Amino acid sequence: MPRIVVQTNVAESAVPPTFMQDLTSLIAEIMGKPESYVGVTLQAGSKMTFGGTEEPCAMCNVSNVGSSNASRNKTGSKKISDFMKKAIGVPADRMYIFFFDTDGHNVGWSGHTF
Repeated sequence: MPRIVVQTNVAESAVPPTFMQDLTSLIAEIMGKPESYVGVTLQAGSKMTFGGTEEPCAMCNVSNVGSSNASRNKTGSKKISDFMKKAIGVPADRMYIFFFDTDGHNVGWSGHTF
């Protein structure tokens, strides 16, 4: 159940058409889960500042059921940062990436919990 929410001040028109699928594939790779389990939300064109300026920036929230750890988060941070720079031009030092490990009983899907 990996999920990422990306909020950015980059205009939606500047987001490549493959962004969602490419990010889905990346999160599946990082978390070691099938793409069919991954949820991606993009909130482009948000009113945001980072460090007091309106240069391109982002906030990313990554959550997963039971497979986050310090090593995976460190690797994931690098991969997500690289992706964001290449895909929409947000530098690594203009975003925060928050990782959350969620207990399965706190996540519902298909009328049940994990």
